[in-house]
Amino acid sequence: ILLSHFNVLEIFIICDCIISILYNIFSLCRLRQTLLFFFFFLMIRRPPRSTLSSSSAASDVYKRQSTGMPTSTTAQTNTVSPTTSSVPPLTATPCPITQELRTLTQLVQSVLEAQGRQEELHKQQLSRLDAVVERQIALEGRFTALQKEVQDQHMSMSKTATPAHNEVVMGTVSSHHQLPYHNDPVPPTTTATTGGGTDNDTAAGTNNTTTATTAVTPTRRNTNWGADVGDTTPTAETVSTADTTGWSSNQWCALGSSLASDTALIRIGGETLCREDCYIRALRIDNTYALAWSNLGLCIKGANATVGGRRYTKQQCYQKALELNPNFAYGWNNLALMLADPNSTIIMNGVTYNQLSCYIKSIECDPTLGYSWNNIAMKLAPGETITIADEVLTSFDCYRRAAETAPNLPHGWLNLARGLSTGQTVLVSGSEYSRLDLFIMAVNVDPTYAVAWSNLAAELTSPTIDIGGGNIMTKIEVNTRAAELDFNSLSSLTNLAIAMLQPNSKVTIGGQAYSKKELLVRALGIDANYSYAWNALAACLIGHETVTVGGKAYNRAQCSARATQCL
Repeated sequence: ILLSHFNVLEIFIICDCIISILYNIFSLCRLRQTLLFFFFFLMIRRPPRSTLSSSSAASDVYKRQSTGMPTSTTAQTNTVSPTTSSVPPLTATPCPITQELRTLTQLVQSVLEAQGRQEELHKQQLSRLDAVVERQIALEGRFTALQKEVQDQHMSMSKTATPAHNEVVMGTVSSHHQLPYHNDPVPPTTTATTGGGTDNDTAAGTNNTTTATTAVTPTRRNTNWGADVGDTTPTAETVSTADTTGWSSNQWCALGSSLASDTALIRIGGETLCREDCYIRALRIDNTYALAWSNLGLCIKGANATVGGRRYTKQQCYQKALELNPNFAYGWNNLALMLADPNSTIIMNGVTYNQLSCYIKSIECDPTLGYSWNNIAMKLAPGETITIADEVLTSFDCYRRAAETAPNLPHGWLNLARGLSTGQTVLVSGSEYSRLDLFIMAVNVDPTYAVAWSNLAAELTSPTIDIGGGNIMTKIEVNTRAAELDFNSLSSLTNLAIAMLQPNSKVTIGGQAYSKKELLVRALGIDANYSYAWNALAACLIGHETVTVGGKAYNRAQCSARATQCL
């Protein structure tokens, strides 16, 4: 086929190009360079042949070679009759070089495609690996952020957990405090028995030991029922032989106030009496004794009490006391406690009162009654003001008045501290106090006040604190004290667990050792919807560790999910 279309020189040129192409393919193995040689090959073509109407130089050269065809040199000859030579017919056979070239080209393309697929697969693997690393970093960042969030939340536990305990302030006033009415004279002492007694005067903040001829009535009436540690009260031995014949209502009222609690019993003349019985005895003698009516309302155990054949509820006892003495400040304060419903009102002497107006009336009767100042502050919303004696006051002002007029009321110091921001100070009776100082005052006024201890621990930024008198305590010890005083307090248990930095460390409460996780599980056993405890529990779990709460196992992720659900 080549000989029928090309001469020897052309065939030589074609072969030279093919050899060059094969050499480059095998030496370079790059499709790009191979294509350049193909392009070079295509640029070389066979010179055009001469025809009757045109001629070319290359064609003339070829014409000089003998082809076995006679030519005429006579110019006058008009036609040329070439004599054709007999050439045997050729069979069209495929060129092996062309086939090899195509095979090599396909092989190169396959290699390049395979190499491309491998590179793409490698890129995909690297991309997946990068995604896994980024996800791991994100998870570690979330875990670190969760730990910091739990620490931040519980460092400010005083702002979040304390408001739930505000009702304790009102409850304390209604069930534990009473004052002498109009400076009643001390009842005469009897000579039936003799002995020494300790009178703990919480209003003055002093402990005075007195020696009297009898232990039935203290020289001063106890102003705090049962809250004074070490208060010596009458017992069956000291009064069992006392002659109560001729006792006045004042004496029976004083005897009731001297008992340790509302449920404490005393045996006199073969009778067992409680505080309520003593006040009823006082009213049998004088049913116009306002202080006895008010104290009876404080200690009624059931729905009502019977005086002179008639039943009286707590509210009716307070109303009776105020009818007898409209200026009885404690009566107004305790009557207000019966009007907890925002829609509750009462009519006294033709005037309608709600809870807040009863507290204000109490302050008008006695501006030094700190309990009423504290309760007024609790009734005011943030930013709300109230006018008392032509003075506009905020809740913070009322808390400060409570601390000034009732320095032995721990709730006043605690609530005043909650009204301060960290770094701020407040003047109380001429002395400057920081937020931390106010918490310290609260625990010193009442060392058994668990909420104050818990808030003090949450406020600490140093590892130790001097709570007064050179008593240095660590943060763990302060938290432990709060938990010991109230082992059912969610905030105390959670704060103590947060303060325990090592997951396997333990603290001893009531003679029993507890770990961090055990404290949090106990807190969640009290309230399974306490978000802070779930967050703290998630932070202390490591890896695939689980903990059982309410009979169900939880891992770290599940604890975090529960914390979010409980918000």
